[in-house]
Amino acid sequence: DIGFSPEEDDDIDMPHADRFFREIRYILDDEECMSGTLDVESPDFNMEDVIRLFDKCRLVHLRNFYPKKMLMDYKRNITSYVQGIASGRISEEGKTSYSGEMYYFSERTPYRYDLCFTEDLVNEELLLNDLLMDILRHPFVLD
Repeated sequence: DIGFSPEEDDDIDMPHADRFFREIRYILDDEECMSGTLDVESPDFNMEDVIRLFDKCRLVHLRNFYPKKMLMDYKRNITSYVQGIASGRISEEGKTSYSGEMYYFSERTPYRYDLCFTEDLVNEELLLNDLLMDILRHPFVLD
């Protein structure tokens, strides 16, 4: 419930927002959308369930999508990079892998930062994962 009575809901002239809120209400009321998790390592895992949940819920939680060791290595590299910039060991000026743009590090709050990574931190295994590519290529996702 977003706080409107049925009468008020009918009086609001925002067709796109109304559709958006209806979809949100549907998702919030759907148990599968709110608690559904698919385990990539499960023998029952299949792409049809991923696409069905994405189409229904606009979000899919996939457990064990990437190997734990790869994620731990990536986290260690990112942590080292952030600590290096924060300490001054790494310069805050440099080029990224994206069209040679300058990378940056900006602290928003003590626990939140904006980062644009250097080329050496781009992990192709994360981005070019076969399962990820299959999901993104599906007509219901990005085609």
